[in-house]
Amino acid sequence: MPKVVDHQQMREQLAEIVCRSISQSGLENTTMRELAKAAGCTTGLITHYFPNKNTLLIAAIRHAAGNQLARMEEAANNSPLDLVLIFSRNLPLYEDDKIAMNVWLALWNQSLINTELASVQRGIHRQYLKLFQRTLTAAGVVNDEKKALAQAERLLAFINGISIQVLQDLAHWPADRQIEELKYFLLHLFPDWMTTN
Repeated sequence: MPKVVDHQQMREQLAEIVCRSISQSGLENTTMRELAKAAGCTTGLITHYFPNKNTLLIAAIRHAAGNQLARMEEAANNSPLDLVLIFSRNLPLYEDDKIAMNVWLALWNQSLINTELASVQRGIHRQYLKLFQRTLTAAGVVNDEKKALAQAERLLAFINGISIQVLQDLAHWPADRQIEELKYFLLHLFPDWMTTN
């Protein structure tokens, strides 16, 4: 009897391997041959699921962002008033977050010349903004949707900036410093709310 394969699980496993490869070796060194070696399979199996490198890169960015968004959503559901906890799930505090941000940065550059990848990244960016906006309104920080979106954009830009700095100089940006900077930014963005909650 042939082995039953969960195709979605296989795609997720391969996307995870791509993320780790991009993070560790860079986009240029992430080849089908290297991915097959890391996955313990043939390049034919990879191309069965992802016919070209572009589809593989799109799967990787969706995988990385999906995991990060899920962690933030979980924090928002469990502790809806703890903005530091919720938004810190988007900082590269842990290894998986660093991998996700490395993938995101590597593919930002690629999206300048790849319109399909650029479209996917814009879509993911909108997902982050909607989740940030929803978090701010659910916590009662900002009641107006338009203002919540503007604050979400500021907050996401801040987190992206910190994340870039962290990846450039890990020793200078340990987790506790990242959290302190996030607290500082939130306090200045929402002074009344942060001091009463």
